[in-house]
Amino acid sequence: MVEQVAHRRLDEGLSSSDAETEARRVHKIIRLMLSALKETLNFDEFLGLPDPIKAQSWLREMEKAFELAEVKEDKKAQYASYYLKDEASYWWESSKALLEGEVITWERFTEMFLEKYLPSYMQDQLEMWFLNLRQKDMTVAEYEVKFSELARFVPEYVNSKAKKDKRFQQGLKPWIPTQVALLEIRTYTVIVQKAMIVEGEREATKRECEGKKRKFEES
Repeated sequence: MVEQVAHRRLDEGLSSSDAETEARRVHKIIRLMLSALKETLNFDEFLGLPDPIKAQSWLREMEKAFELAEVKEDKKAQYASYYLKDEASYWWESSKALLEGEVITWERFTEMFLEKYLPSYMQDQLEMWFLNLRQKDMTVAEYEVKFSELARFVPEYVNSKAKKDKRFQQGLKPWIPTQVALLEIRTYTVIVQKAMIVEGEREATKRECEGKKRKFEES
């Protein structure tokens, strides 16, 4: 799809009498394809900051974008590298130079990217963060966001409905799972929703009691 748009734009901008070399023509096609891809998908640039969650999210968004735009396999690494900026761009240029002309497939690009921005020691750290995750001072909604954010790095702990439900409830404030369990809920989404309701009702009751106490003390 992207290639077709680029070729159409090139044909519109060039006449048959143009004497451009094949190399310049190819370069222009690539530039137009990148422009068309960016206009079509509008995905973020990756700056190379030490944030493993952002790094994996960027990689996943690229893969979804490529699928949507029907980008060919042999073009993916080239397109993705276009969105590497600042430190990430410096890393890629130096890493690519060491490959000495090797054809860089998307699989190879992904492997190199993860080695740099999500190395094994960092994956171990994320696993520990997930296993130690507790709601504490977060709301249920905030806890669920963090839970889902970390869960993507440890699929072995959430690869079944039972595992995911159990792990999520283990991190909730102790009094929430007790009340949710009484409802015999079997769906993760509903567990989250009911936990939020239970939390909201408790907060409302707490505010009501505090309000009555204030009125009593002021009377």
